[in-house]
Amino acid sequence: MSRRPEWVGTAVGVGQNVVLPIASYLLLVAAGWSPVWALAGSAAVSVLALAVDRLRGQPFNALGGLVLLRFGLSFALAWLTGNARVLLVKDGVITLVIAAFALWSLTWSRPLIARIRRDLSADRHAFDARLDTDPAQRRLHARLTLMWAAGLAVEATTSILISLLAPITAAVVITNITGPATIVALIAITEYAARSHRATPPNTPTT
Repeated sequence: MSRRPEWVGTAVGVGQNVVLPIASYLLLVAAGWSPVWALAGSAAVSVLALAVDRLRGQPFNALGGLVLLRFGLSFALAWLTGNARVLLVKDGVITLVIAAFALWSLTWSRPLIARIRRDLSADRHAFDARLDTDPAQRRLHARLTLMWAAGLAVEATTSILISLLAPITAAVVITNITGPATIVALIAITEYAARSHRATPPNTPTT
């Protein structure tokens, strides 16, 4: 049986953690839920998907931790404030924290993007071997982590401003588009850079 390409695992992760919550929110609003509880409910759907993965034997990873964090904060804020705008701002704040965390991870032997790509890899042992034996791989993942930190910080700042200033319906629609669009763009650049690096002969100088 052929191995599943790494980008397939990444795409599945995005589908569960980005596309599924958005679709759930739209369906719940269409069913008559208030925006604040529709946002909280969409977080719950992501947790259910995470639980299904665990039952199928999938290991818990960094994206799963973010899903649980979003779920807990969404229900706590929905209960305490009843304000959908607060929940939207919360997502931007979480993204800013992730961006800061990504910058901090540059001090580790394996920065954040290396850890996430390993979690989503079809062959973790092969991924570890490449990272341990190829210094260029480590430099690549450090640059990619820095790129993610910058991209997420810009998206989060924009999302927070829109959540605070735009009408609530427009804010929900816009932030549910800009967030996934930013993540998909960052993933596309990441996977292109990773494939280009693997295609470069070991003795070929890189710029």
